[in-house]
Amino acid sequence: MSQENVEIVRRVAEAHNAGGVEAMLPYLADDVLWHPFPEWIEDTEYRGHEGVRKLMSIFTDNFDDYAISVKEIKPVGDRVVLLAEQHGR
Repeated sequence: MSQENVEIVRRVAEAHNAGGVEAMLPYLADDVLWHPFPEWIEDTEYRGHEGVRKLMSIFTDNFDDYAISVKEIKPVGDRVVLLAEQHGR
């Protein structure tokens, strides 16, 4: 996994914080597959831009001032792992 892919993941988080879900979608492939954390009680995967919208709306519909604070981004095999804290009130 290249450093370029790590930077793309960083830009996704930054774009979301700056402009919400629509701002981050240009950085994601049309067929993106997003797996939330294992304890997540909703769907186990979210596909495509519509799936990302659905997942992120769970947070933004329920929390004011929702933001993502990136703690670490690293390549793991052929994937990129993002460790972050989510904030909202």
